[in-house]
Parts: sequence; C-alpha cells; structure tokens
Amino acid sequence: MKNKAAMGSIFCIIAACCWGISGAAGQFLFNHTGITPEWLFSTRTLAVGILMLTFLQLRRGGIFEIWTNKEDRKGIVIFTLGGMLFMQYGYFAAINYCNAATATVLQYTAPILIVIYLAIRNKKLPTLAGSIAVIGCMVGTILLATHGDLNNLSLSPQALFWGLLSSVALAFYTVYPKKLLAKYDAMLLIGWSMII
Repeated sequence: MKNKAAMGSIFCIIAACCWGISGAAGQFLFNHTGITPEWLFSTRTLAVGILMLTFLQLRRGGIFEIWTNKEDRKGIVIFTLGGMLFMQYGYFAAINYCNAATATVLQYTAPILIVIYLAIRNKKLPTLAGSIAVIGCMVGTILLATHGDLNNLSLSPQALFWGLLSSVALAFYTVYPKKLLAKYDAMLLIGWSMII
C-alpha cells in the first residue's frame, strides 16, 4: 500500500510538471509562431487520445466497451463537453490572452468550486482548514486579477473569462465521472474524451 501511495504521489508531481511545461510551451508557440489555441488544442487532444487508446487496446483490448451501453455513451459525451473540452481549450485560450502562469492559477481555482459543490450536496459546511483554503484561494485570485486595485482589472476580460471557464470545467471534470470510473479505466475515459 505504501508503494502505491508513493507511486501515486510521484505520478501526481510528474503530471503537474508536465501540465506546467505544456502551458509554457503553448505560450511560446502562441507568441512566436502562427499557431492558435484552437489548432494546438485539437491537434494535441486528438494525438494524445489516439495514443492512449492504442496503448490500452494493445495492453488489454476492449476500448470500445464504453460505447455498448446507452447511459455510458451519454456519460462520456457529457464528460467530454462539460469537462475535457473547456478544461483543455479554456486553459490554452487563457494563455493566449495572458500567460501560462496566470492561466494556471485561474484554472486551479477549481478546488474552491468543488468544496462549495460538496458543501451544498452534503448539506455540510467545509472544515475550518477547507474554509481557510477557499478564502485564501479567492483572495489570491482577486489579487492576481486586480493587482490589489479592486477598481482595476489587470487581466483582459477574455483572459479572465477563459481562465475561470477552464476552472469550472476542471471542477466538473473532477466530480462528474464517478459512475464511469467505477466501471471503466480512467485512461479509457480520458482517451475517448480527447478524441471526441
């Protein structure tokens, strides 16, 4: 069990580093080439989706099983449109209008939304630590967006819109697929949602 927890932590750190690198690479491409967020988003997700599903098919097969059940088909489409699409595209669009660091901070306000959603769903206030984290995250985001002057928005409205939309999508992406994950491998869900 300790080995699994350690491996999970290592993969989590690697994933966060890769996400940060992809944001910085995206910013470089938008600033120094003719590449647009739309092209990068569609090319990146399609290529990764194909690679993931090919790997899964070679490893264990059965990549089309999710399409045999009507509820699961509907679930993967909702997951894609509500989560993957705007989590990925919104992030790159926000980078295009500001920078990778700011877009990442805006996107990672998603835990605030998750805490609020869970508090409402469970009809229970968050813990003191959770409340402090939410307040800190909100204050930090407001300071980032205004540079401390509440009468002045230091980000463009487009950057703020796409960054916050990617945050909402990340929260949905995190919370929604519980039933699907009980039946299917996470890589299968992500692979298909990237292709869709």
